[in-house]
Amino acid sequence: MSKSAAKHEPVDRTVLATLRGILPNLSRSEARVARTALDHPEGTAASTIAELARRCNTSETTVIRLCRTIGFNGYPEFRLALAAAAAANRNEEQLSGEILPDDTTAQIVRKVAGADARAITETAEQVSTRSLEEVARAIVAARRIDLFGAGASSFAAQELQSKLHRLGLMSHSFADPHFAIDSAGTLGSNDVAVGLSHSGSTKDTIRYLEAAAKSGATTVAVTNYPRAPIARRADIVLTTAARETTFRSGAMASRIAQLALVEVIFVLVAQQRVNTAITVNLKPGIEWSDGTRLTAHDFVGLWNVKWAQQDPSWASLTDVKASSDTQLVYETRDLSPNLLQQLLRWYQPAPSSLFGDIYDRLGQLRAVGASPGDAKVQAVLDDLEALEVDRAVTYGPYVIDPSSVTTQQLRMVKNDGGYNGDKITFDHVDVVWGRSEQTVPLLLRNELDYTTDAFTPTDVKALEANPHLELIRTPLSTGTGIWFNESIRPFDDKRFRQAIALIIDRDRNAKVALGEAAKPVEYMVGFSDTYVDGWLSDEVVAGLDTYPRDLDAAARLLVEVGLSKDKDTWTYEGEAFGFEITAPSDFPDFLASGKDVSEQLNAFGFDTRVRGIPAAHRPDTIAQARYEVMLDFSMVSTPSHPATSLGWNLAEGHFGTNKPEASGPKGLNWPWHQRAADGTGVYIPDLLNQAVAGFDQERQKRAVEKLAQIFNDQLPVVPIFERYTTDPIAHGPRVTGWLPKDHPVYVYKNNQGSDNYVSIQFLEGILQPADGSDGSFRTSAPYAQPPTYVLNQFAAHSIYATMTSPSYDITLPPLFWYGEAIDAYIPAVGESYSVAKVDGSPIPGPPWGQ
Repeated sequence: MSKSAAKHEPVDRTVLATLRGILPNLSRSEARVARTALDHPEGTAASTIAELARRCNTSETTVIRLCRTIGFNGYPEFRLALAAAAAANRNEEQLSGEILPDDTTAQIVRKVAGADARAITETAEQVSTRSLEEVARAIVAARRIDLFGAGASSFAAQELQSKLHRLGLMSHSFADPHFAIDSAGTLGSNDVAVGLSHSGSTKDTIRYLEAAAKSGATTVAVTNYPRAPIARRADIVLTTAARETTFRSGAMASRIAQLALVEVIFVLVAQQRVNTAITVNLKPGIEWSDGTRLTAHDFVGLWNVKWAQQDPSWASLTDVKASSDTQLVYETRDLSPNLLQQLLRWYQPAPSSLFGDIYDRLGQLRAVGASPGDAKVQAVLDDLEALEVDRAVTYGPYVIDPSSVTTQQLRMVKNDGGYNGDKITFDHVDVVWGRSEQTVPLLLRNELDYTTDAFTPTDVKALEANPHLELIRTPLSTGTGIWFNESIRPFDDKRFRQAIALIIDRDRNAKVALGEAAKPVEYMVGFSDTYVDGWLSDEVVAGLDTYPRDLDAAARLLVEVGLSKDKDTWTYEGEAFGFEITAPSDFPDFLASGKDVSEQLNAFGFDTRVRGIPAAHRPDTIAQARYEVMLDFSMVSTPSHPATSLGWNLAEGHFGTNKPEASGPKGLNWPWHQRAADGTGVYIPDLLNQAVAGFDQERQKRAVEKLAQIFNDQLPVVPIFERYTTDPIAHGPRVTGWLPKDHPVYVYKNNQGSDNYVSIQFLEGILQPADGSDGSFRTSAPYAQPPTYVLNQFAAHSIYATMTSPSYDITLPPLFWYGEAIDAYIPAVGESYSVAKVDGSPIPGPPWGQ
């Protein structure tokens, strides 16, 4: 559960509610000014700053400091707000006010009702809607919700627990502080703890939140005072606005205000809690290579492991179960295209014959409400990592022969009972180890039938000269870009990043790196140009800056940032300006791109140099932000949605690209609080969530458009080029049956890295051995090398994790493929699927099912 967005201050608090909320935490002199404003808002609004300072026996500086503390630029804004509040108070005087000793019963009834109504109204006016939404999301995603309030606050805690229980959420409310604190110690990172305290100073409630925070739970405080001690112990703070009266403690009004927030939270959670069931029917009769049947229970076991590993899918999933051996049911609280693709396409199980004990132990822990962070769960994961597997077991038509694995090649042999084993007639599949340096000579000698390697322009020319080879050219929706560590000046200034975009000749860089297999990025929006027509309106596209090369414009921006030019050299803060560019040394296209970026910048007058690192070190380099400038992916494509790339660039991505609110390394450190093109404030994680929420693509488009405009202006990453495949397929001497490139339904529009066109043709029996061949199919992959590889599918050095298409798919086919050309899922191991509410009723959206 994310804790990245902490303590959003309300932006719409009324001035009097704000003053009451912060009064206990003000200095004596500031408190005198605040009390005067609260007691006499109309008279204070009519006073000059000098008159108010004299009346409060303080300085004008103190008055200004108080104004700024509560969010005003100065005293004039404060006076206007007080005048408006005074006018509103005059209207309220008839309905409420202090209860006096000689008030009649009718007056008391009116004033009590007015005070309670005012508590609700003022609470509604000042509470942060963003914080409310964040609390609701945290509760919906939580494994368990604990609640505690002492005294009058306990009633609100019990009411919220009752409402959450009605929604089917695991929640507990405690009246005894000892039980509450003990329970808080058992919470984990997927849990939420809510502490309610009107004063914000109740010691037991503070200790409860401290214990929950120590356990890793997301902590929420509900209090009347945003600067109270409890607020400092919480990830998210919700504030009420209840007043005390002369004959009546604040208990009733505070309880009313808290209950109002409870009702809002309940409605927000209920909105997000519409459970959906995705039912998948497996094709019957598929066998693992050890002779056992592939069943829905294998998939349930896989998802038990994913739960224990805290896979992000479980932020939406509520359950995964097997209705029968051939029927699998996913239950989720917020279905989206990306989640559906993950469930139907992405994850393949390992056999229960090898991992059944692990599957069952994790399933039992999940069933009793354990947290993935619990020691018992971690102990099972440790056993899983250490499990020694002495044989390869797969349900695809081929299985790895461990005795054949060498540093140069491995062989897969037939699994006749596997998926489509009766349709596929190749005797065996040979997988050569290597990248382009190793595979180009083999292709030229007709010793490979297919590979996914990236080739240099020289390689492509040589391959095109081979009459047996045909090159498949499709957009990969991936490509390079320049990353900036914004913890370093002047990288944190968008004008500097814009200047870099204007300096780099993107067309030249694309040709240097990949020749015709790369196209310079045009729109600079943080995702593939191929998505622009479908996701951005003509109006938005017309307003984008495409950053055509303009050295003079770049120079003007750099001068604005603070750089200056001394003859041919740019300087910054009195020194020659330069930096190191980190690039993966074993990605030839990335390294070539990085070197060309360095050359272009140096020709402009910078002093840059390239540092090559092994690609295996990229995740840690990114996570720890151990770079000044980095040449890495500027877009990714799986799942096929603009938000995938935007999340990679603007949020944590796979390895921690950007995490500005982290306590440790912050990656790019590009701020999440930004301004949209219309000037409104936005929070990037919220927009990213909106971009993938549900199946209303028009709503998603609005979020994607805002993100694209922000990216285009800010350029947290400067995109350079987009890669197109140059995948060679060999027509003979071993393989025949390739579909034509203009086939109306199948495959060649698919992304090479996801729903691979060769994998589909192979597994559906379309490809066949050529007459007179040796019966083999030959491909390549940079698989884990002996002796370090293992056959445990879940272990760190699993050979499966390093296999690429089609070798991985041949051993472990997906439930469904996704066909870009027909915009639909294509059955594979899954025979059909359907989507409905958990109660069986239909849900709105696109045509469901296959």
